[in-house]
Amino acid sequence: MSSEGSPPRFTAVQSVVRRVIVAAATGFVAFLITNLTDQPLIWQLTLSAFLGGVALVVQFLIDFEQRIEGVERGLREHGDRMTALIERRMTGVSQVVDLFERTSNREELIEFFRNAVQIGPEARLRYDFAHGEIRRMSRLLKELGNGHVSYPAEENEWLLSLTRAARDTIDATSLPSVDAGTQGYEDGFWESEPGLRYLESQQDAVGRGVRIRRIFVLNRAITSDDPSLRAVCRQHTAVGVEVRILPSDLLPSVPPSTVTDFILFDNEVCYQVATISRMDPRGDGRPTIVGTQLVLRDDMVAEHRHHFEQFWDAAQTVPDPDAQPTA
Repeated sequence: MSSEGSPPRFTAVQSVVRRVIVAAATGFVAFLITNLTDQPLIWQLTLSAFLGGVALVVQFLIDFEQRIEGVERGLREHGDRMTALIERRMTGVSQVVDLFERTSNREELIEFFRNAVQIGPEARLRYDFAHGEIRRMSRLLKELGNGHVSYPAEENEWLLSLTRAARDTIDATSLPSVDAGTQGYEDGFWESEPGLRYLESQQDAVGRGVRIRRIFVLNRAITSDDPSLRAVCRQHTAVGVEVRILPSDLLPSVPPSTVTDFILFDNEVCYQVATISRMDPRGDGRPTIVGTQLVLRDDMVAEHRHHFEQFWDAAQTVPDPDAQPTA
């Protein structure tokens, strides 16, 4: 067995035995030399003992020096590790301090972190769920910073949050392919739970002084005298929303790709959705939202704002329900 694989105590015993053997061998060699030179016996023994002792002391001094070097090397390595650790921690602290200095919502961030760390890994499902939501929020913030946010389905919470955050204006277009159902607007978005919550949020926004305009862009299947359309228009005007309708024959000469369902918040953020007809055995043609986007680029937002103003100027006010339908 090598010394590297031996227990520490056994290795130490081996080291002591080796030093004793070296010291004894040195003393024996000194005894032979003094004997060959016919020195008195007392000098032979004295010199042999002295040289053997010197050899033993020298070995211990060498070992002690090696141990000192090992301790110094270990201290240096430990110091380097501690320095690197402190530098990493200080860098992290510096980054956190810098981020806190750049935000105006420090109390909210502190509360967020405090609530996050209260959920320990012992509650595995809650822990994984919370961290999944944190990662999702982190991706959202990154995409907001990059200027384009998308979600591969309907995302009504964005719609409600933006409505609650709006300060000046909300300008929206409503297409039947998004908001209507199988029987006009009777079973469409505005009769659903998300639609009613959205109406309530719009009412709160109007109460804060936000101007809200909505254009119902019609198609051949839904005309201006459709009862379900008029009912939805009354819903909106009741909460303070300015409403106009835009029949398909009054659409300005714009590319068809610009006639989309979108909402402009404070002329800064554009919320828009994409739909397809649901493919099912009933074949009811009910629209299905397959994607939601937040457009943040200034040029694209300005383009949507320009198209909205074109549509608004071309649109009609909602007919009086007691009046005869206009052409």
